[in-house]
Amino acid sequence: MNTSSLLLSDQGQVSFGYYQHPVLVGDRVFFVAEGDLWQADMGASGMGKAQRLTSCQGAITSLAIPHQGDVAFYAGTNEGNTELYQLCLSSGGTQRLTYLGAQLEIVGCTEAGDVIVRSNHKTAFACLFHLYTFDRASQTLRLIDVGPANFISTAGDDTVLGRHGYGYVTWKRYRGGTAGEIWVQKGSSPWRRLFPDLRSNVLRPTCVGGRLYFMSDHEGIGALYSSTLDGQDLKRHTHFDDFYVRHLSTDGTRLVYSKGADLWLFDPSTQKNTCISPPFASAGMGRTRAFVSAQKDLSAYGLSPSGQKLCLTSRGRLFCGSPFGGPMIQLGQRHGVRYRLGVFVDEDHVIAVRDEGAREVLEIFDVGTLKARVLQGDWGRLLSLTPSPQGRFVVVANHTHALLKVDLKTGKVHTIDQSAFGVYAGVSVSFDDTFIAYGFARSHKIHVIKIFSAKTGKTVEATHPVLGDVHPVFDPKGRYLYFLSCQTYRPDEVVYQPCLITLSSALTSPLILPEESLEEGKETKESDKKKKTPSVVIDVNNIQSRTLALPMEASHFVGAAATSEKVLFFKDKAPHKADKKSEGLSIVTFDMAQLKEEVLYEGVLYADLARMGEWYVLCDTQGRLRVLRVSEKPDDDDTSFRAGGWFDFDRTLFEVIPHEEWRFMFTEAWRLQKDLFWSEDMAGTDWQGIYHRYVSLIDRVHTPAELMDLISEMQGELGVSHAYTWGYDAGHGPSHRQGLLGGDLHYDHTHDVWRFVVLGDGSGAEEESRAPLKAPGLNLAAGDALLAIDGQCLSKDVSPDHLLVGKADAWVALCVRPKGKKTPRTVWVKPVADSHVLAYRAFVEEKRAFVHKASKGKVGYLHIPDMSEWGLQEFYKAYAHEFDREALILDVRFNRGGMVSSDILSQLMHKRLGYDQSRHEGRVPYMLDAPRGPMVALCNEYTASDGDMFAHSFKLLGLGPLIGKRTWGGVIGIFPKHPLLDGSWTSQPEYAFWFHDIGWRLENKGAEPDIVVDTPPASHGQDPQLERGIAEAMKRIKKHEQNDGCQ
Repeated sequence: MNTSSLLLSDQGQVSFGYYQHPVLVGDRVFFVAEGDLWQADMGASGMGKAQRLTSCQGAITSLAIPHQGDVAFYAGTNEGNTELYQLCLSSGGTQRLTYLGAQLEIVGCTEAGDVIVRSNHKTAFACLFHLYTFDRASQTLRLIDVGPANFISTAGDDTVLGRHGYGYVTWKRYRGGTAGEIWVQKGSSPWRRLFPDLRSNVLRPTCVGGRLYFMSDHEGIGALYSSTLDGQDLKRHTHFDDFYVRHLSTDGTRLVYSKGADLWLFDPSTQKNTCISPPFASAGMGRTRAFVSAQKDLSAYGLSPSGQKLCLTSRGRLFCGSPFGGPMIQLGQRHGVRYRLGVFVDEDHVIAVRDEGAREVLEIFDVGTLKARVLQGDWGRLLSLTPSPQGRFVVVANHTHALLKVDLKTGKVHTIDQSAFGVYAGVSVSFDDTFIAYGFARSHKIHVIKIFSAKTGKTVEATHPVLGDVHPVFDPKGRYLYFLSCQTYRPDEVVYQPCLITLSSALTSPLILPEESLEEGKETKESDKKKKTPSVVIDVNNIQSRTLALPMEASHFVGAAATSEKVLFFKDKAPHKADKKSEGLSIVTFDMAQLKEEVLYEGVLYADLARMGEWYVLCDTQGRLRVLRVSEKPDDDDTSFRAGGWFDFDRTLFEVIPHEEWRFMFTEAWRLQKDLFWSEDMAGTDWQGIYHRYVSLIDRVHTPAELMDLISEMQGELGVSHAYTWGYDAGHGPSHRQGLLGGDLHYDHTHDVWRFVVLGDGSGAEEESRAPLKAPGLNLAAGDALLAIDGQCLSKDVSPDHLLVGKADAWVALCVRPKGKKTPRTVWVKPVADSHVLAYRAFVEEKRAFVHKASKGKVGYLHIPDMSEWGLQEFYKAYAHEFDREALILDVRFNRGGMVSSDILSQLMHKRLGYDQSRHEGRVPYMLDAPRGPMVALCNEYTASDGDMFAHSFKLLGLGPLIGKRTWGGVIGIFPKHPLLDGSWTSQPEYAFWFHDIGWRLENKGAEPDIVVDTPPASHGQDPQLERGIAEAMKRIKKHEQNDGCQ
């Protein structure tokens, strides 16, 4: 039965939802839809109508119900973090059970009716999960001591573990090192891995009727399989060819799963699969229309030439009106399309991209009559629009890095240029429409300024770049071309020097300032406004020699604009901060008459200068728009109708109908992959056919999270890494982040008090890596009693965790009574939101101490957590201490990737060729900081992305043996730059890696270690990989020729 065919939207007819996480209890099926818990009866005459059991502020992400059927356990985001909740099925009462402040997912229930969860609570790495039982009687979470695992099932005395597991539906046909494994322990016998030759995922191993059921896609599609507990007699039970089997669970005799948007039942006694999707009657709050302001998803804004009209683009809508008051007119279609890059062509016309999902057109609006005309062309995905000042044409750049000139009357397209290396760094058109200047990517490293003649069709390189020239801007009077030039190499930053080119060979340097020129400039200012647009003449002969640097200090400039008298430069105030919004840009003006620079405005995300140069519009770091005169300082006390230039976004409320957007966004995500995926053949898939298969479910979707789940499944068909979705409304409730003290407390029943057991991991000067309870001056100790938090007393029923909800990163007052004393005291502590960093610091220090002790100080140890800024910092901080030992272990287990592996490898490739010897200061190796002796690298299933590349390259370069397990195997890189309509994101795998020894085969395989060392469940609490690393390092020390002698 294909219930999709029954989906009808007319009132009174049958409809169905997007069903996930099914659970069977007797003749009822429970499941999740719209982020809530539902149930339906399975009667002899068919499925009963689904009934909603919860109305959560957040979303339910997993579910389990004990066979007793009295309560339902669910993981939900009601208060921000994903935590465990209990719902009484008779009364409807809900109780929060955990306060972990970490990821949590429900696995199932025990025979006694307790719930089993997996969580990365207190682990050093977010990818590392352990299993816990929540005991209903004692209301405590108890660790299941089987080591890292994601799933567990039992059959009598036999235990089955599911370990690892990645992708499945989001990376279909995954074969990398993190693929799910099944381990079995019969009674007290040793653990044994089943199906070791299968490199695919084998997931959710479930014991039913003496057999082991699980999901796998080793035959190309996710299906239900079973075998004996010895891994023999493998059988396949589903034979669908459309969607993967997901969310497998059992009531002990039958199995239930989801597929596509439907629920299915498998009965082992009959070997039949039956669709059990119930009719669905929902108020559909997730699909209810809303009214939002253009401020929320503002993507483009700009002024008309005079500065008297403002154009806004937000969430695919296009608006135009006065910046200071009156109506803001919505241009174009209200729904079903997405407008992007809206900009004024002239005072009365706006041009924008009309994205129809599967294709794009240019639409030109008359803002007076609201009439529009469309220009069609095969120009790909358009990234920028630059109208010519006289309105004759628009210059567009597309996703293939082609620069096109589109005639606005005829629609004729002329290709100006196309780069094989990257996007254009700025486009500018001379005020007479004669020349187009642009920053062209000559290579992956170097941009050059080119000038194209619209009359002759010829192009000339206007600069001779040192390290790169970008962001050209024509002087409105046609005298100069301003640009930014990177002329000085700095290893830790890129800075640009503001420059100009004199366009005529007859012009003298404007930087030589005659005294009388000041008065001349004032006298001609008004007359200049009345002059016609000057004709621009460019002498191309020796143009590269006519470059002048403006008398400004090179800095982190990121863009420019120009008036007749001034040049505006946009300067990044915080180039090294991850959160640039906190600082924003400064607008710095350079007066060409006075030869002086001045800060015009600070705290700007972006600004646009009106073509006539009198007005500009900016967006500040708070997302507010302001329209100001270039010649005046901002007036915050302005009481005129301009109100200081602040734009009132209440004038831009518009209607959003979610399900109208979702169909468009689904197509949008599909097309982004079609346009940007690294290989044109889409990894050999029928991408058009895949679209039709998955879009058939779009009307089942009722929430943004369900939409993104569907998009993830579709993108998973590519069978490659890094096809992600994020940034959407996942149905989280109010964000009351759990405050974590980083230590352990327990309730002392004898004295009716909570006591500190462990104060926590982590130490050091950096606040984020120090346990909150170990801050200087607190002087807390194990055994001290915690009496109250922020004045609220603790008790058996009110735990510290209860009172720390919403207290992450906020100061709290702890009332503490030291052990053995009667008088309490109050201390201030700042709980953290994430304990992984604390656990990570303890992990590193413990491993390093272990290595030093086992090797008697001969072997150094360092761990690299990722291949981004954090990993680079960790590497160099540890390397300074460890590189001069006789051997070095580089641990990249759990490395989550990034882009700096080549930098680290470059350091490790240094060889000691000699020493720099002094009489009083010892000696320094040459090459500087080269490692002293042999090296060993450790990797595991969670060494990922750029970590994969490091592991393979370490081996390929012969730096030492690679020890551990095969790595994740995901090396097709991404550079997300195209948000979807509602501001959510998908990523497109664009950059595939090839190695000369294995070709493309690191993707979906992983780096193979030289020495394979597994970590079976029995090794929990030990580190056989590190132990083998120490042994190999010590063995190589003996063989290593020590060239440390210096005569």
